[in-house]
Amino acid sequence: RDNERIFFSYLVTRRLAGKESVSVRVWRKGREEDVDVSLKPDRWLVPRLDGYDSAPEYVIVGGLVFVPLSMPWAELKSNDKNARALVHQHWGQALPEPGRQVVILSKVLAHPCNMGFHGLGNIVLQTFNGTPVHNVAQLARAVARCRAATLVFEFPRPAGDGREIVALDRIDRKSVV
Repeated sequence: RDNERIFFSYLVTRRLAGKESVSVRVWRKGREEDVDVSLKPDRWLVPRLDGYDSAPEYVIVGGLVFVPLSMPWAELKSNDKNARALVHQHWGQALPEPGRQVVILSKVLAHPCNMGFHGLGNIVLQTFNGTPVHNVAQLARAVARCRAATLVFEFPRPAGDGREIVALDRIDRKSVV
């Protein structure tokens, strides 16, 4: 229709990637040819569109809320400079392997078991009990299988050297400092 504009994201998301194809006309060896192209979504380390390459996902362990880093999550945290910095740090990186996510400690829900850790938030989870974390589902499985007395989460500090360590006692439901 004349003089009408639409959002580019509408064009990208109006078809189901992985389930549909589009017919395109191409030039090959000097002649026109119609070709069906299967749609495949781009795979980025930071998903961009809710319902397209991003979906709500989280795990809560001892009041620690972990989510995958995504543009929809960052938009919810638009006033938080740490959230924006995380997106900018990982933006545009191709997905290194299927299922890989940047797992974020989004917030800490108040509870006696995590006393002293309420100031943490919007930081990347590096390891759980010494094992690197590759996605939220893997973290959930690792916590469910864990029989250790202490749950240890390790985060690199956003600025400077060192790391933040959160240790939660499974038995007494109190934090270990």
